[in-house]
Amino acid sequence: MLILAVDTTLAACSAAIYDSGATAVLAHLHEPMRQGHAERLAGMMREVAAKAGIGFHQLDRIAVTTGPGTFTGVRIGLAMVRGIGRALDTPVVGISTLQAIAANVEDNLGELPITAIMDARRNAVFTQTFSHQCEPLSEPECIALPDVVDHLPVDARIVVGSGVELVGEAPPHWLQSAASILPNACVVARLSQGLAINGPPPVPLYLRPVDAKPQTALIKLAPLAVAAMPADAAHAPVLAIIHGECFAKGWNDQDLSQMLASPGMSALIAMSEEGASEPTGFILMRQAADEAEIITLCVRPHLRRRGVAAQLLGAAVKQVKSGGAAKVFLEVRADNVAAKSLYTSFGFADAGLRSDYYTLEDGSRADAVIMSQEF
Repeated sequence: MLILAVDTTLAACSAAIYDSGATAVLAHLHEPMRQGHAERLAGMMREVAAKAGIGFHQLDRIAVTTGPGTFTGVRIGLAMVRGIGRALDTPVVGISTLQAIAANVEDNLGELPITAIMDARRNAVFTQTFSHQCEPLSEPECIALPDVVDHLPVDARIVVGSGVELVGEAPPHWLQSAASILPNACVVARLSQGLAINGPPPVPLYLRPVDAKPQTALIKLAPLAVAAMPADAAHAPVLAIIHGECFAKGWNDQDLSQMLASPGMSALIAMSEEGASEPTGFILMRQAADEAEIITLCVRPHLRRRGVAAQLLGAAVKQVKSGGAAKVFLEVRADNVAAKSLYTSFGFADAGLRSDYYTLEDGSRADAVIMSQEF
């Protein structure tokens, strides 16, 4: 069985081709990176396939890590392999990041249980315990850092992961492994070979809400500085994730890839300039001769009301204007007061109405207001 495995969940990007019949890794790439997974992953998969001397149509299954991990990283890997799986009609299976990290442990002659402990930030860790053969012995959990020692058994075990050093004074019977704290696509492939392929496609593993409500309420008051950067078809998996958060019937990565390959189409993605750079939203535009149209403007729900949309809109207007546009159009739902207010503040004015243009989740219809601005 030929398996393509990928990991993008943490501070590295890796891909591997594994032959389970020969129990051999045919090709493998592993590159440390904190961002840029979306740009690198597709090329990395092509490189390992070429190095292994196989075509994607020869694959028997595709494996991917499902998290926990960074918001963007987890979804890049999942979106990419699910798209490839659909295109090739090849089964896709998921392996948790915690299991992949636990399976890095090779120095376990005593066949002890292995507990993976990952830094979850916000004074917490993600953790799960496995047998020496890496079979789950507990459910994955998010635990407050001060509670880790009291929560986990103190009996002999091997501990591994980025959260081990955060625990402080660990029980004397815990043995810290020197194994890698990052998932490896070779290990992911090996773990995936025995999984059933007739279940639902893999989904992100959430161990806590993305943002608690009190935190969200507080950060909405603070502006968020972003950098508006050009996005192309390589960014389609990330844009699809953002669009799916914003709309009930979001565009998938194939839809967006095709749009971005169309003449006159362009996009800007907003990357946070605070701490670890993360995508916060995007704007999609189309320009033909001296007219431009804003197709969609999306900001991740928990980051709205922090000025991201205004920064994206300003950058988009500047781009189409410098590209020779004399007029730019957009459509907005008639009852979207906040969006209409934003567009008006940028000089857009009502130019028409499309009755019953939008279909809502409950089947009802809503009008669209056409707005425009001339330069």
